[in-house]
Amino acid sequence: MNLADLELLILDRLLEAQVCMKALRVTGVRPGLPSTFWPETETNESERWQVVKEQLIEGIKTDDPLKPRRTPPPAAAITRMEETWEWLAGIDNENARKAVAIKVFAWVHKVSTSTLARNMRINRVTLNRRYNAGMEELMARFCKTSVFPEPADEDLVHQFRPNQAIRSGNIAASAA
Repeated sequence: MNLADLELLILDRLLEAQVCMKALRVTGVRPGLPSTFWPETETNESERWQVVKEQLIEGIKTDDPLKPRRTPPPAAAITRMEETWEWLAGIDNENARKAVAIKVFAWVHKVSTSTLARNMRINRVTLNRRYNAGMEELMARFCKTSVFPEPADEDLVHQFRPNQAIRSGNIAASAA
């Protein structure tokens, strides 16, 4: 495995972890939506329309019960997510760790990295330099052990993979 492939593999795993977090609607350490122990019941479409109509009349704003729910990510992806967050926590430099997390978050949530850098009160170039330092540390860790991570689920990450991360101007080209 060459450095460019390793960089892409690590990036895919980071993206997959963020996609899983987004799909699970995790905020903090708990799921974002309340849940109950009541069993799921089957309702027909007319009953669901009646519920929506009553909520509109009463002015209650809730999620549309007619909208299909997203399927949760597979269990293997969730396991890989937990492993990936351990990698991220292992980055020694706090600024590099934050930069990697911020850039991956931005790509998955389709937010401008320049805007996030400005909100962090740093330059975009500084954010990219810190990101590259964090990725370099992760790559070095895998190169030392020669044990490479299993690949991410392509269906989860292909739409979020940034083009600039694959260009030759990044870590793998500068390390060669």
